[in-house]
Amino acid sequence: MKLWFRCVMTALLGAWVLAIGAEALAWTYMKETEIRWEAYGEAAFQRAENQKKPLFIFFYADWCPWCRKYEVEALETEAVRQRLERDFVPVAVDVDQQRALFRRHQGRVVPMTLIQTPGGRTILRFQRTFRDVERTFRDVDAFDALLLTGGVGPLVGPLGTEDL
Repeated sequence: MKLWFRCVMTALLGAWVLAIGAEALAWTYMKETEIRWEAYGEAAFQRAENQKKPLFIFFYADWCPWCRKYEVEALETEAVRQRLERDFVPVAVDVDQQRALFRRHQGRVVPMTLIQTPGGRTILRFQRTFRDVERTFRDVDAFDALLLTGGVGPLVGPLGTEDL
């Protein structure tokens, strides 16, 4: 009886894992998003410099359940979407397609987010945890509105001037 029960439970667990895996594989964030994400590259940095905005660089993978949670529960909320498009140049990087770029930015796990100046200086980095985006915005605001005159300006505030 116990062996039969274990077999049934194992089969049910296996079916559940396969169903979750199939759903995760079917998820493609860039097809679901309402944010106008840009590709990482010269054009995004030039736009940031022209508009005097920092870049919000989001490293993700479609297979990552924490990325999906972050995307759906934080990034895709109306308030965050509006703030991203108003105050930042939003850039999305699929780590499966751009692994070298991910590693160059000391990426180890996804999701990972960087806030960078148009000159490419990282002023805020967080990864591995599901971070409240509104808290991130408050941290960025602490940099005295990111004085970005001329593309790269002094970064002052409680978090200091060093890259995090």
